[in-house]
Amino acid sequence: MACNSDRSLLLSQPKTKDVPMEANEQQQALGKIIANAWADEGFKQQFIENPAEILRAEGISVPDGMMVNVMENTPTCMHIVLPQSPDIDLDGAALDALAGGEYVLCSGGWCQQE
Repeated sequence: MACNSDRSLLLSQPKTKDVPMEANEQQQALGKIIANAWADEGFKQQFIENPAEILRAEGISVPDGMMVNVMENTPTCMHIVLPQSPDIDLDGAALDALAGGEYVLCSGGWCQQE
């Protein structure tokens, strides 16, 4: 059953080879956006209404034409995003690397941590 909400944090983008920000920088930028949304209702509304503009302003690459949805979890509804499958062979070692944090989800898809 789907939640009756039009808000949740969902950043879903296709995989690309070029990632302009390091994964940890992107996570920090996204964390800053989320913290600002929690602290400022006006900013939150702006983020919900035009997320790509806010993401770009914080240095997160969003290709032209890319659809970005922002949804908000509530006390009675939790959203889980199933990321696009990585472009790697998912044998036992690869699955262990994904589960163990060797790869992180970034705006360009899956990025290997250094």
